[in-house]
Amino acid sequence: MTMARPGEPLPPLVADAMVIHHFAKADRIDVLGASVSTLSTTHIVAREVDKYRSEYPSLRSIADLEWLSILPQDTDEELISFEQ
Repeated sequence: MTMARPGEPLPPLVADAMVIHHFAKADRIDVLGASVSTLSTTHIVAREVDKYRSEYPSLRSIADLEWLSILPQDTDEELISFEQ
């Protein structure tokens, strides 16, 4: 586990669908965004969350979240980077 010291930036964070679903379902996706400087996820997670956006009033599309980066997984190198 990587620990950040006080005043240091947090290590890169990657969210799965469950994290985004829970905040969106509680209609508090804004709290998740305010809690991180940046957050990353994958195209697969983005599609999964977008399937349920009609149930989440505060979420039009996951691609609209400025603080969320959707990472590619098109090459072997990109897939391996998730393991590190």
